[in-house]
Amino acid sequence: RFQPPLDVLSSIVDVCPELSLGLDCLERTPLHLAACWGCDPDVISALLGAAELQLANVTGLLLDKNEGDSFDAEYLSECLERVAGKPDSQGKTPLHYAIEFLSSQVSHQSHQNEEWDFVAMCTLAPVLDRAVAVVKILAEACPDAIEMKDAQGKTPMDHVHYRVRG
Repeated sequence: RFQPPLDVLSSIVDVCPELSLGLDCLERTPLHLAACWGCDPDVISALLGAAELQLANVTGLLLDKNEGDSFDAEYLSECLERVAGKPDSQGKTPLHYAIEFLSSQVSHQSHQNEEWDFVAMCTLAPVLDRAVAVVKILAEACPDAIEMKDAQGKTPMDHVHYRVRG
């Protein structure tokens, strides 16, 4: 339902790269929203890469690659952390949203079925695989986000405990 085709996303980012850093009324970036709605890991990676490059370009430390200029890999890594670790107005990072999505899928399925049958497991397995991959991508991009607390004082893992345990 919320899976934008990667080629369409790439075309949009190519034409309007500044949109990758755009904010909505709750200060969420496209990366926050993609993580919240359980987008594919490829979409998360594309948004992360586009926002990282745009941030580096905006700050002037990336030069035109077509002219053979080099860019600072360490600085690019810092940009990646800034994008992946950016809190929204509720203090949530994209990792908060990705982990909330993952735990909501497990919680929803366990409430529907007292016993997890084979069909339920087969249906949920690909969704969980994609969600875990997204969490891994975001955690690797900004390891500090694992310990970041939102406006409620909760880390991403606190939200897992709340959702699964109730």
